[in-house]
Amino acid sequence: MHTTRQITRKTTQRSTRALLLGGALCLSLLAGCVQMSAHGVPEEQGEETAADRLALAALLIRDRHFERAEAVLGQVDPQQEGLDLARLHTLRGLVALARRRLAGHGA
Repeated sequence: MHTTRQITRKTTQRSTRALLLGGALCLSLLAGCVQMSAHGVPEEQGEETAADRLALAALLIRDRHFERAEAVLGQVDPQQEGLDLARLHTLRGLVALARRRLAGHGA
């Protein structure tokens, strides 16, 4: 049987852990906000960047939505400064390969 002192000590330890985890969560959220303000937020709420489109296309490919991924990749301007061209071409190649396989033309 546990004594009152042992129960109180365990409760205090749990409370301390909960406070530390809560503090860590607040710090990570604050760091994320600071990082967003340092990199800047698009002026318009609905504005998408090319990096957003590449990330969306990658998710669509992962989920096997190849036509939708191809449409999203078609919206990306390859001449845009700072664009990850290797990723753009890799994603386009994956879409082409997958569509070819679905059509029965590839190994």
